[in-house]
Amino acid sequence: MCLLRPKTLAVVAFVSFGVCSANAGADQEQIRREAALRIDRGTQHFKNGDFRGALSEFKAAYQATRSWRVLIHIGITQNRLFRYEAALQSLRRYIELGRDQISASERQQVEAELKRLREVLGELVIVVSAEGATIHIDDRLLGKSPLKKPVLLGPRDHKVRVTRPGYVPFERKVAMVSAARKTLEVALVAAPVPLRIFSRPTGATLSVAGREIGRTPHTANLTTGVHQIKASLSGFTPQTLGVALVPGKPRELHFELIAKAAAPPRPWYGRWYWWTAIGVAVAAGVTGAVIAAQPRYDQKIFATADDRTIERGPF
Repeated sequence: MCLLRPKTLAVVAFVSFGVCSANAGADQEQIRREAALRIDRGTQHFKNGDFRGALSEFKAAYQATRSWRVLIHIGITQNRLFRYEAALQSLRRYIELGRDQISASERQQVEAELKRLREVLGELVIVVSAEGATIHIDDRLLGKSPLKKPVLLGPRDHKVRVTRPGYVPFERKVAMVSAARKTLEVALVAAPVPLRIFSRPTGATLSVAGREIGRTPHTANLTTGVHQIKASLSGFTPQTLGVALVPGKPRELHFELIAKAAAPPRPWYGRWYWWTAIGVAVAAGVTGAVIAAQPRYDQKIFATADDRTIERGPF
């Protein structure tokens, strides 16, 4: 299909939009008729106060013809729907593409509409902490950070949403008023980064900064930055590994645990029963020595003299 350009346009009823040259064939004639019909329908919707219906018809006509002349109808209808920023863009585009082909009366009408829009719109400066973040306003894609110019917004609440891979989505409502300038500072917070942790053998207890987080194999969601991960398993030497996490980039960590060396056998003189026997022998020797050191009494000898019993001692 031949797309229209400003220099090839011819005037038609009401909207004065054009089509390609006559030798383009019947297809272009059909496009012209369809676009004219949509403009008529849009005009009727506009008169009845159905601005949404009017805008749909005007946009369909523009998609079919790509005529800059339709932009004035789109811009005025967007203004009636309080879509001030979109109306401003459409009417500016109309002036830019029409140049000297716009009649004096049309230009005067558009300039008056633009003046009213500039008096109504406010400016919102959006400053995002990270570059390359996607910015939506009222679910409409605005662009990526950093934005070169303030955003022109109508006097009402607007929903600002900022997203970037690896960061927590930011969303806030901003109340705008006419002819005012506001600044919105967006500090994106890095989202937790998945860290898959493995060990050989498995089942090792994992801890971060003294806090147990699970057993291998395990997936931990950690903040960005450097972390020291410790793996412990009975019979194996504990191991600590460092890992640096960056937003939006999952990582893996592998532990190769080393078994603890077996303790060497204790010497014969270090066994408990040997020292027990020595202790018993020493105790027995000491007891015997004590007994031997006591004075020895002979068996008692009795004699009778003068009917008296005489007990003879050790002397």
